[in-house]
Amino acid sequence: MGGAIDWLIGIGFESIARHDAELTEHGLKVLGNLPGFRLIGPNNPIDRLPIFALAHESIHSHDLAGYLAEKGICARAGQHCAAPLLEALGVNDAVRLSSGIYNTKEDLDAVAAALAEAVRKLT
Repeated sequence: MGGAIDWLIGIGFESIARHDAELTEHGLKVLGNLPGFRLIGPNNPIDRLPIFALAHESIHSHDLAGYLAEKGICARAGQHCAAPLLEALGVNDAVRLSSGIYNTKEDLDAVAAALAEAVRKLT
């Protein structure tokens, strides 16, 4: 744990916050307009972190997460211990992607491309 804290201090919390803001803004651009997907959460980058939950109109989140896994992309799928919230939002399940200091804008581009490919192959 001490090594992880030293690593974060070495990067600097302001640098991490800037990086997160850049990832959030980019993620909203590339993931927020994918056909058939609903991006859950605020559309304003100031109001969120670089964590993206998406629901597809006809593909179950487990199928999407499995497809992403085949592409080397790690994602969570299901109700994320938030079934009442998803129900209130009119969503049954979602695929969630969490990014951080170790991710790049190119990683998010790869996710968007893989999700678009998944739609072509799974529908």
